[in-house]
Amino acid sequence: MKKFKAACGSLASLFLFAACALTPETRGGEPLWATPEVQERIVEDLQEREEFIQVLRARVLFKKGGRSVGRGGEVLLLVKAPLSFRVDHLSDFGTLQHQLFSDVGRLGVIWYQENRYFEGVGVSEEYERYLSLSLSTHEVVRFLLTHVLLGKSEDYQIQKTRKGMLLLKSSRQKIWVVKQGGDYLPVRVQYFDLEGEKRFEVQYADYDEAGETLFPRRIKGISAGGRVEILFDELEINPSLAPHLFDVEIPKGATRVLP
Repeated sequence: MKKFKAACGSLASLFLFAACALTPETRGGEPLWATPEVQERIVEDLQEREEFIQVLRARVLFKKGGRSVGRGGEVLLLVKAPLSFRVDHLSDFGTLQHQLFSDVGRLGVIWYQENRYFEGVGVSEEYERYLSLSLSTHEVVRFLLTHVLLGKSEDYQIQKTRKGMLLLKSSRQKIWVVKQGGDYLPVRVQYFDLEGEKRFEVQYADYDEAGETLFPRRIKGISAGGRVEILFDELEINPSLAPHLFDVEIPKGATRVLP
């Protein structure tokens, strides 16, 4: 709720307070948060978020299985929907130690100091091997951009949790959201397969209230292959990235690692 301006008189303030107090919390015996309009608004906010956030550049800290990756240097992340990303692990002196990348679905990992590399199709087994997430290339990019895979608004049931969050449930998803800055933001998402078994889970935390996009500074992914946590710093949303940044060249004489 916005603060009253100091210029308002005491009588006007009293009137506004009374009007707010009389605002109904139910409609037709149903809580306002449970109305179809709120449900549609949540889905629309998540869809608009996906449409707007298409490119990301950041300095990050990766944690795989609770252990930091690339400690002692920097980890730079570039992501571009729908299928491209690049993760550069740099040493203290700024030299490239190893690199994980996807160029239109082609997955690659280069270990520069060891002069070896892997290159192949970005299937879920390979992302589980190198990123600790059993996801496809498309799902990895969506995960990094905080895009929530959505069905239709009418596919969900809505309920309120003890912590005050709203939960949308369908046969394939559970989506927990909070309202912040006038927008509904994802806090936790679970995805299920056709048999009802959980495929993977994503958790979002530490939203940047100062930013226009309200992007989380912490993302955690959990799947059968393990878990990865990403802490963002020096975050840029939708920067201009040249296409060649995702064209990674394999070093000459490098040994190929077979799957």
